[in-house]
Amino acid sequence: MVISAERGKLITSYMLRFFLLVVLNAGLAAAAETIHGCGGFVEASPDLAKARKSTDPKPDYSHITVELQTIDGLVKDRVQCAPNGYYFLPVYDKGNFALRVKGPSGWSWSPDQVSVVVDDQGCNNNEDINFLYTGFSLSGKVIGAVGGPSCAAHAGDGPQDVKVSIKRVSNSQDPDSSISVLTSSKGGFKFDNVIPGVYELQAEHPMLVVHSRSEPYVELGYGDLDIGDIFTVPGYIVEGSVVSQGNPVLGVHIYLFSDDVTEVPCTQETNTSPFGGKALCHVVSDANGKFLFSTVPCGNYKLVPFYRGENTVFDVSPSSIDVHVAHANTFLTEPFKITGFSVGGRVVDSQGEGIEGVEILVNDHVKAITDINGFYKLDQVTSSRYTVKAQKRHYWFGSLEDFMVLPNIPSLPDIVALKYDLCGFVLVDIATHPGRRQVALTHGPASVKAQTKLVDEHGSFCFEVPPGEYRLTPITSQAERASGLVFAPEYLDVFVTKPTFDIALTQAKVKVSGVVNCIGKCDSNIVVSLAPFLPEIKSFDLVKVQETSLIDETNCFEFDKVLPGKYLISVRHEPHVHVPHLGDDWCWEEASFEQDVGTRDLTNINFTQKGFWMSLHSTHPAEASIVHPNGLDSPLDVEKGWQKFCLQQSGIHKLRILRTCASFGYAPFAFDTSKPVPLQLVGQKYLLKGKINVQGVTDIDRERLESIIIPIWRTDDKFIDSNNRLKLVTGTDGIFLEYDHWAEMGEELIFAPRDAVDMVSFVEPNKKYPSARHFLFYPKEHRVHIDIDGCQPDIPLFIARPGMYFEGHVMPALEGVSISIIANSDSADGSLKQGDVVKTLLTDDEGLYVAGPLYDDVKYVVQAEKQGYHCKSLGNQSFACQKLGRIIVNIVPGEGAEEQLPSVLLSLSGDGGFRRNAIGSSKEAFVFEGLFPGSFFLRPLMKEYSFAPASLSIDLESGSAVEVSFTATRISYSVHGRVRSLTGKPEEGISLEARSDSEGYYEETVTDFEGKYRLRGLQPNMVYTIKVALKDVKGALSSIERASPSSYTVQVGANDMNAMDFVVFHQLQTTIITGTVEGADLLKWQDFLSVRFVSVDDASASERTIPLPISHFFEIQGLPRGKYSIQLVLKLPEKTHRFESETIIVDLEGQPQVHVAPLRFSVHERHQKQELASAPMFPLLIWLLVISVAVSTPKILKEGQQWVGTSTSTSTVAAQPKKDVRRPYLRKRTF
Repeated sequence: MVISAERGKLITSYMLRFFLLVVLNAGLAAAAETIHGCGGFVEASPDLAKARKSTDPKPDYSHITVELQTIDGLVKDRVQCAPNGYYFLPVYDKGNFALRVKGPSGWSWSPDQVSVVVDDQGCNNNEDINFLYTGFSLSGKVIGAVGGPSCAAHAGDGPQDVKVSIKRVSNSQDPDSSISVLTSSKGGFKFDNVIPGVYELQAEHPMLVVHSRSEPYVELGYGDLDIGDIFTVPGYIVEGSVVSQGNPVLGVHIYLFSDDVTEVPCTQETNTSPFGGKALCHVVSDANGKFLFSTVPCGNYKLVPFYRGENTVFDVSPSSIDVHVAHANTFLTEPFKITGFSVGGRVVDSQGEGIEGVEILVNDHVKAITDINGFYKLDQVTSSRYTVKAQKRHYWFGSLEDFMVLPNIPSLPDIVALKYDLCGFVLVDIATHPGRRQVALTHGPASVKAQTKLVDEHGSFCFEVPPGEYRLTPITSQAERASGLVFAPEYLDVFVTKPTFDIALTQAKVKVSGVVNCIGKCDSNIVVSLAPFLPEIKSFDLVKVQETSLIDETNCFEFDKVLPGKYLISVRHEPHVHVPHLGDDWCWEEASFEQDVGTRDLTNINFTQKGFWMSLHSTHPAEASIVHPNGLDSPLDVEKGWQKFCLQQSGIHKLRILRTCASFGYAPFAFDTSKPVPLQLVGQKYLLKGKINVQGVTDIDRERLESIIIPIWRTDDKFIDSNNRLKLVTGTDGIFLEYDHWAEMGEELIFAPRDAVDMVSFVEPNKKYPSARHFLFYPKEHRVHIDIDGCQPDIPLFIARPGMYFEGHVMPALEGVSISIIANSDSADGSLKQGDVVKTLLTDDEGLYVAGPLYDDVKYVVQAEKQGYHCKSLGNQSFACQKLGRIIVNIVPGEGAEEQLPSVLLSLSGDGGFRRNAIGSSKEAFVFEGLFPGSFFLRPLMKEYSFAPASLSIDLESGSAVEVSFTATRISYSVHGRVRSLTGKPEEGISLEARSDSEGYYEETVTDFEGKYRLRGLQPNMVYTIKVALKDVKGALSSIERASPSSYTVQVGANDMNAMDFVVFHQLQTTIITGTVEGADLLKWQDFLSVRFVSVDDASASERTIPLPISHFFEIQGLPRGKYSIQLVLKLPEKTHRFESETIIVDLEGQPQVHVAPLRFSVHERHQKQELASAPMFPLLIWLLVISVAVSTPKILKEGQQWVGTSTSTSTVAAQPKKDVRRPYLRKRTF
């Protein structure tokens, strides 16, 4: 039977549509069965896992619970972990939640809570959410000693801030590691997150003694441990101070008494006290005035001070202090004070002799003057700190700074003279050497640095010096010495033991000539120069240079009247014509030298010509030779830039280029010493060189060499050359192929070596790769840009190696196993990235495969896979494939369950962190495929259902199949409904809640894109209130103002409830203010009236003003929410019109659309007396009124109709339009 073409097309079209329909329905069904969920593992931290003993049983985590909570902390669902720690919680609603782990007391978790987002991508993008338990708690107490009944209520307490440390004894890797905590206010301590093991405990405090009651070792297992009061403190510190006028006092005795405590540990003798009776302990204040009792138990005490001087007993205030010692150190804030003598001293010089007439200043006030022997006396001194100074002209003394004066010191330390005045004067002839001079002081004691002084206008000077021997030297500059300024003597030595005042320091031209020796005849272009040395800049003054020429065509020169000093003498031959970069066209044996000029004539200076300078400029370095007029040649190294070469013969010299990296062309290069023109070498092309290192072979023949070529391309794809002029170089460092190429400036070239042997790509199984392996090059190409105006760098090295091949097999022999060769690293040229699949092929019927060649600069991973098998690498690219098992799961509807159960979540976990979640149903069995042999834990999960059994442990053997069944029983129910807007549009993302106030049950959900919702998990026989939750949505205020009905009250029975629908009303978003204006002669003033809106909340906001329409009705939209003042404005001058109007305040924050009461106004014209000529104005006014009404009538009708139409669509009460033009009757809007 023949079918027409049109019919065939029609059938094809229908079949295509049917296929698309089936695919679409299948996709929708799959989407409908998607259940999002949060899952992961509960497991021990790495450190905790290491602490487990090999004999410990395998951990079972089934007693740990993971809860799914709302952001408000309400528990939506919870699940127990599988024995291997895996958990999975199905989440039926999208939104933000939190996962919290609940375990035994004392377990530490990291983290203990995780925020999650459930959306179309799953729970936190379907990533595992793992909880680690990291350790347990170890607690105890440090108790303090109790001395008397006053501390009975604090028995068992201890001091705060005692440092308690634990160190794990068995931690051989880090035996010194420890953890420390401080005790609480009552002495308790607790270590969290401790790993099981044996620990050594230590307790310490910087100011307390801590004892251990028993051996300080404890073993922590898997759980909390309280070790009790293992540490004790025998007592606490009581510390105070003794002062006299704020200064510490040494040697004051402090006695400790108590009517509460009978015994205190004490190291001092306490049998007697100055007050009678036996003290518990006593101490003596130290040099800082401090006293301290170190081990005082808790109790009430009295401290009594006692102080006796050498001859006097001093009073101490207060006479005693009562102290209560709790479980802490006590520091007295109030010190004991010594309440209520002459002292002398002496001033001496460096020889120990007293100095008479020295003023003694105490705290900068003169209190005494030394006698003839240097002694002084200070009266009415109290125990305090003083600063004692001495002063006398021409002397400098030390001082007693902040010196503590106490009654038990015999005298003050001596004040010693430290420095004296050493003075003198300098005499110089001011007419020849004007200016103030300097004097240097040197050769003093080691502690005195050399120094200089500038004399005053009279030539006098003074130094402040310690006693000792010194040298005084007048300072002269080099210029002054050169000009003849000499002092006699040059210096003066003095010995100072007292002030010295009368040191006196008191104050006698040459020819330079020589000869110039020339190769030929000397000429007048020879110039000799003389430059003086300037010490201040440490260089020669090339500005004040004297120059001279040869004398009367001879070879002699001469300088007259030269001052003694240091000079630079130099010679040069100036070119006859200007030559660039050449100031002297002759070269000399020595063109300049330094010379000291004394007081005698200098006549033995000689300069000798060595040759003639040849100037040369080259753009690139080169190896060259120069041929001299006598026919001999000399090698020449040409460098880049300017160079000078000294030619010892006159005449024409020729330059020849031997080797260079740049081509200078073929022009002849010659230099004539009589016409010294510089030579110019300019590069035109540049030499590129490169190498290929051949690796992986021991030898390479000529025929194989000729198969390697190097195509050269420009970057614009223009072919330049195919370089096969390779030079073979072999040596101890390997086999190399050298090549070169001349290129022009600016060219961008690509060098890409190739092997001309046909490439064999990815050999099929059972075919051997060729004996002549294909060469691959690393990298595949080099790009070279000639942008250096000079010698080019070598082209980077190419490496040539034979390609790499993979060969392997599968055991047992299995055909059709997919072998994938995957890059395990990035290639050097970036053509391959890590993870790229390089090739995929199948094994043959013998389980064999071969593939190549491959680049060896990339690491490869070879993988094998086959459906229903697990393939494991055996090394050498071979694999062992094992057939896997499966678990078949049946879901059976039980009591109250639907015949066709909705999607049931099946959570399967096993050894080694294995887990898999799937969707099953009662329609057909679900199969977990590809399972390794081992123990598995299977749990079915579905909200509103319980399962029997609740979970199963399954032992699966290799390649076996196990079938299990679960019976589902309905235990809670749902409420279904829709949420629409007033127009019937479905509302997506609306939150709904079900709350049972009597039992505290709570459920919530969010509507989908169709406005549908389902509140799950409602308990039977419970009364719930169902309502729309006016929640904030993603941080923004909810746009729902209210819902209708506001709620449903339902009692849950044994079935789902439907049609619990809501209509929601949105808050209006656009702000609108409307109103009317009333007033006398409104038509008269209408053109001059405007309505102004001013923000009350924001003074910086600009005001809005609109003209008043002829309908006298105004409306403004789009103002930002807030408070506004509304008032009328008259656009006429205040001089002629007095305007009055009321102001209305509206709040758009709570009510975004407002119709205000009428705005009323009044206008009064201000009449001024004027002489006006009478005129018939009334007829003119009548005509103007008629024209205005005729012109404005269409506008009035149009605006009136627009207002009426607007009122009809936005307000519940509308005004009906009429045929005649009237101002409509308006009511206040209600929104």
